[in-house]
Amino acid sequence: MLSEEALEKLSERLVNRIEKLNLFMINKLGNQIVDIGTVMPSQVAEVLQSVKYGNDIDEIMKKIAEITDKNVEDIYEIFEEVAKLNQNYAKQFYEYKKVNFIPYNQNKALQEQVKSIAKATANEYINMSKTFAYMRCNSSGIKEFTSISNIYQKVTDEAILSVVQGRDSYQMAMQKAMKEMTSNGLKVVDYSSGYSRRADSSVRMNMMDGIRRLNRELQKSFGEEFGADGIEISHHKNSAPDHIDTIDGRQFSTNGDVTIKGVKYLDYNTVNNSLERHVGELNCYHFVYYIVLGISRPLYSKEQLEADKKANEDGFEFEGKHYTMYEGTQLQRQIETKIRQYKDRQIGAKVINDTDEVYHCQEKIGQLTQKYKELSDVSGLPTKIDRLRVEGYKKASGNIQKYYESRLIGIKSNGYTINSISNHLLERKNTRNIKVDDIIDSFTNPLKTDKIKIDDEGRKSVRIIGEHATVSINPDNGNLITVWRTGSRTIEKIKGDKND
Repeated sequence: MLSEEALEKLSERLVNRIEKLNLFMINKLGNQIVDIGTVMPSQVAEVLQSVKYGNDIDEIMKKIAEITDKNVEDIYEIFEEVAKLNQNYAKQFYEYKKVNFIPYNQNKALQEQVKSIAKATANEYINMSKTFAYMRCNSSGIKEFTSISNIYQKVTDEAILSVVQGRDSYQMAMQKAMKEMTSNGLKVVDYSSGYSRRADSSVRMNMMDGIRRLNRELQKSFGEEFGADGIEISHHKNSAPDHIDTIDGRQFSTNGDVTIKGVKYLDYNTVNNSLERHVGELNCYHFVYYIVLGISRPLYSKEQLEADKKANEDGFEFEGKHYTMYEGTQLQRQIETKIRQYKDRQIGAKVINDTDEVYHCQEKIGQLTQKYKELSDVSGLPTKIDRLRVEGYKKASGNIQKYYESRLIGIKSNGYTINSISNHLLERKNTRNIKVDDIIDSFTNPLKTDKIKIDDEGRKSVRIIGEHATVSINPDNGNLITVWRTGSRTIEKIKGDKND
C-alpha cells in the first residue's frame, strides 16, 4: 500500500526540476542586472539592440520546455510503478475468488487505462506550467503576477531606465526587484481567480492528485473484476480532524450497511458523501482499496486506531501553545515554506552582490531551521529534510555580527567613533529594512547630529540623523545602540531649517 512518504518521494524528482528552473531564472536575471549596472547611459541603445538580449528570452523558453518534457516523461514512469503496486495488493483477492489474474506486463487493457490517467495528469501539468509566474508590485504598490519571460523583460527594462535616469536609485531598485521575485518564489497562478501557490508545492499536489485518481480508478476496476463487496481506507497517524473519526483506517461496505460475522460495515458512499472533503480530494492523503468483507483482515486494529487518535489529540506544547499532531504537521509545512523562501532570497542576493540581504536571509534561515528542529524534538514529528533543500543554496560564511563589525567599526562622525554594535541594533535593522550602507551614510553624510541626551537611568546617547537612517550611539564607549529609518517629515524639517 502507498504511504504518504512513498508518494512524496515519487513526486520529488519533478519538484527538483522546478527548483532548478527557479534557480536558472534567479541567476539569469541577477547576472543581467549586474551587467546592466556596469553600462554607461550612452551604451543603453546597444544593450537594447544586442543579440544577447533576444537570445536570453529564447534560452528561458527552451529551459521551460525542456523541464516540462522531462517531467511529463517521468509522470508516465511513476504511474506505471504505482499501478504495479496496486495490482500486487489486489492479487490476493483474485486468488481467493479464483478469478484469473493477468500480470501488468501482459495486461494490455490495464496498461491502456494507466496511460490514459497518466496522460490526463500530464496534460494538467502542462497547462499548469503555462501559468508559471513571479509576483511583483507595480508602480501603484499593487501585487501582480508576471510570466517568466515577461518578468525578465520587465526587470531588464526597469534596470535600463534606472541607468538612464541616474545611478543613485539603481542599486535600491534592483535589490527590490530581486527581493520581490525571490521572496515568493516561482508560482502557479489561476489568473481568473488570482489564486496562486508556489510552483514546487503545486507540482507535488498535481502528482499526488493524479496518483490518488490512478489508485481510485484502478482499485475500482480490480474490485469489479474479482467481485469486491467492501472498501478499506488507508491509515496515517496524524489524520485531519474531519477524517480521523469518519474514514481513517476503516472498512466499509459497497452495498449499503451490512453485518458480516457479527461486524457491522457502514455504506462507503453514504459516509464519503457526508464529508465536506471527500476521500482522496483536496490534499487528503488517504487511499481507497477494494476488499472482500469478512475475509480481508483490517490492516489496523481498533485499538491501534484509537491509540493513534489519542496521540494525535494529546499533541504537544510548543512556544506556549497546544497543538494536535495534525496541527504540528501543518506548522512544519509553514516553516519549510519560509525556509525555502529565504534560501531563494539568499541565492538572488548573492547573484547581485547584495551582501546585507545575504546575511539577513542567512540569519533568518538559521532561526527558522532551529525552530524546525525544536518543533520536531518537542513533538516527535519526523523532519522532511527534502522539503528544506533548495537547488543552488549554499550557506554564507561568517555571520551578521562580524559582517556589520567589519563594515562599521572605526567610522567617525563629528567626533564620535563606532567601536561596537549592539544586538538590539542588529535586530532592529532587519525589522526596519535598513542596510549597512544606510548606517554608513548617516555617519559620513549626516543631516544633523543632536546633542547628548541622558535618560532616567543615566545612560547617554546621541542621535545622528542621515538621509535614510537615524542611529543612536553611546558617546562614551562608541557602542551603536539602535537604528530606525529617518522619517520624511524629519528630513523636510532639517532641510527647511538649513535653508532658512
